[in-house]
Parts: sequence; C-alpha cells; structure tokens
Amino acid sequence: MAKQSGSLRGYILTRLLLVIPNVWILLTVVFILMRVAPGDPVQAAQGGRLPPDQIKALRHAGGFDKPLIVQYGHYIGGILRGDLGRSSSENRTVWSIVTHEGAATLELTLAALLFALVLGITTGLVIGRFRDSVGDVSGRLFGILTYAAPVFYVGLLFQLLFVSTLGWLPGSGQADTLQNLDLVTHTHTHIYVLDAIINGSWDDLRNVLVHLILPGVTLGLLLCGVFIRLVRVNIIQTMQADYIEAARARGISERGVLLRHAFRNALVPVVTIVGLQAALLLSGAVLTETTFNWPGIGQALIHYLNERDYAAVQGIVTVFAIIVVVFVVMALFAPLISPYGFDQYMSSSGVRFPKSGPPSSAHPFGTNVQATDVLSHIVYGSRTALEVIILAVLFSLVIGVPLGLYSGYFGGWVDRGLVLVMDAMFAFPSLLLAILVAVYMGGKFTWLGPGF
Repeated sequence: MAKQSGSLRGYILTRLLLVIPNVWILLTVVFILMRVAPGDPVQAAQGGRLPPDQIKALRHAGGFDKPLIVQYGHYIGGILRGDLGRSSSENRTVWSIVTHEGAATLELTLAALLFALVLGITTGLVIGRFRDSVGDVSGRLFGILTYAAPVFYVGLLFQLLFVSTLGWLPGSGQADTLQNLDLVTHTHTHIYVLDAIINGSWDDLRNVLVHLILPGVTLGLLLCGVFIRLVRVNIIQTMQADYIEAARARGISERGVLLRHAFRNALVPVVTIVGLQAALLLSGAVLTETTFNWPGIGQALIHYLNERDYAAVQGIVTVFAIIVVVFVVMALFAPLISPYGFDQYMSSSGVRFPKSGPPSSAHPFGTNVQATDVLSHIVYGSRTALEVIILAVLFSLVIGVPLGLYSGYFGGWVDRGLVLVMDAMFAFPSLLLAILVAVYMGGKFTWLGPGF
C-alpha cells in the first residue's frame, strides 16, 4: 500500500511539473508567431497616418525596437508578476479586455448551453420513448443537421429570416445604444443580464434578452445534437433495465416510470459530457460573435490579430493557457480531488452506496445505476478528455503546420488543391468522420496498447 501511495505521489508530482514547461512552450510559440507575422504593431494601430519619426518614437516607447530576447524577457517577467501588459491599439490593460469581453463570451456560452440542454434533453427524452417512430427519425435527423451545419452559416440564415425578412429580432450587438450605455455606466459584473437584474432595470433586461436570442440559439444548436443523441440512447437502454420492469410490475404508470426512474438515470452521462463540450462552445463562440457582432473575447482576439497587437493577443492566449492548466491539474489530481474511486460502490466503513441516489452531501451529483458516485466519474473522465485533446492538438500541429507553410510558400496548384481539401474537411460532419475512422481504422493499431 505504501509503495502504491509513493508511486501515486511521484506520478502526480511528475505530471504537475510537466505543466510548467507546457505552458512555457505555448507562450513562447505565441510570442514567436506574433513576431514573425508580417506587419508592424505601431503602424497597424495608427493606420499609417503618422510620419516615420513619430512611428519610431512609438516603437521605442513600446519596446518594439529592442532585441527579441529582451522583449521576450519582459513578456515572461510580466506574466510571472501577473501583468499581462497593455494593448497598443486601444491603450487598455489586457486584464480589462479579458474581464469585459470575456464576460460577454461567458454570457453567450451560458445562454447557448441552457438552450442546448433544454431542447436537446426534451427532444432526446421524447424520441427515446417513442423509438423508431416518425418523430424518432425526425429528431435524429434534426440532431445530425444541427451538429453538422456550420455555425456561421446557420447564423447568416437566421439573420436573413428573423432580421432582414421578418424584422422580429435584432441582428447584432449585445444591446441597443441607450441600454448599452446605461449598462456600461452602471456595471457590476460586466454580464449584462446580471447587471440589469441587479440594477432593477427591466427594460434593459428585456432588451438584452432579445439581443441574446439569435446568437444564443445559433451557438446552442451546435451542441444540441450531442445531447439529443446522448439522451435518446440512454433512455432506450434505461427503459430495458430490470429495475424499470420492477417499477412497471408495481403498477407505476408509464409516465411515472419514464420521468421518475428512467429520465433521472439517463441524465447522468449528460452531466459528464457538459464540461467536456466547453471547448466546442468556445470555438463556436468565435464564429458566432463575428457573425452577430457580439463583443466577446473571440471577436476581440480576431481584432487584435489583425491589428498586430502583440500584448493583447499574448495576454488573451495566456489566460486561456491558465484555464487549460486548471483543467490539467484537475485531471492529474483526480485521485485526490475525487471523493471516491472511479468504480467504488461502498464507503470506507463498508456501507454500500444507493443505486440511482439523488444529490446529497455525500454524493453532490448523486449516484448512478451501478451505485457509484457521479462526481467521481466526472473528475476521472477529465483524464480521458485531456488525452484526446493533447493527441488532437499534436496531430493538427504535425500535419497542419508543414502543409500550411508549404502551401503558402509555393502557392499555385498545390495551394489551391490544399484549400479545396481543407474546405471539404470543414464541411464534412465531424460525427460521420469519427464513425468512418472508427470503422476503417479500429483494431489496426494494437501495437500501441489496449484500446487501439
């Protein structure tokens, strides 16, 4: 036992120490990419309107005329001190950018997640109950379409229909001009919905919610198909379980069996998958914010990239890196953070956990049908998500960077051919691609170990 405890401590310590060079490598890559990218940050910020001597003075004031190693030292030193720098194009601190624009992105993603949960769970529950019916087939097709459709294309269609044609909803911004000015002046959290509630301004709240409908629904549809399929499959499996048959034998109505027994257990995988879909929402938020002119962190990042604003881009990436580090630490410390083992079904005193138990102080997320703790499954599940993310990023870098460099340097028919291939890959439904990869490549990498 002592040997296992020592090996566990060594594993955790090793993995935790590896987080530091990983973050350092990420920050260094961002620093280098921003410096080798064409364009000058001072000229981009000033729009080429200043004479050369003033441009030179601004470059000196910003430290851009110093050697790269000196700039790199100032950059890393500022991060260690908690100073992410100041935007050269807007003269704002990067922390204020993260606070303001990040709050707008958080508001959009939470609204999208709420919509996806409500529509996805409801639809999955209904079509899972009436399996192989017309509604079931329609619901599955709807889930596939929402997951496969490009989020920016859906946003443009919604703008054409509900804004240009029907005129029912606003098509851009977080609020109207007057409401936006009022909320900016009397802000508390930078999340407009909460600020309007705190201020007791119901007109502002109504205006913000109306502006939130189209971007929230557009982004929520991206995730809705995942929940539809997940809930449907689990409802079908749960309705065939022995305890469901026992509930029917006790005379419980089919509605009661579905809502009181099957539905609750079918939600367990949904709770697990919500956190793992955060990255999908954030990536979709960038395109959604651009489509609807939503002032979030994704649109800000694109703006600062175009402006060659070194400090802003580096600071935003640093914040995202810190978020990733938190996720990594949670995965590494799963045995310590998790209240129970992954498949533990009884307490240390020998008391068995209840099957399908409700949330309690001992089990904050309840227990599943195997009488194991749901929260422990979520914490341990982050390890699998971390492995998949790391492998996906490494694969993208190894394949994508050389092809991009080759295409951009040589151009011609090679460039056009790669662009066509990339466009086809972006349009190809990722769920169908995963199924094809699993079918044609499954079991062909057994030399890598179990599971391949």
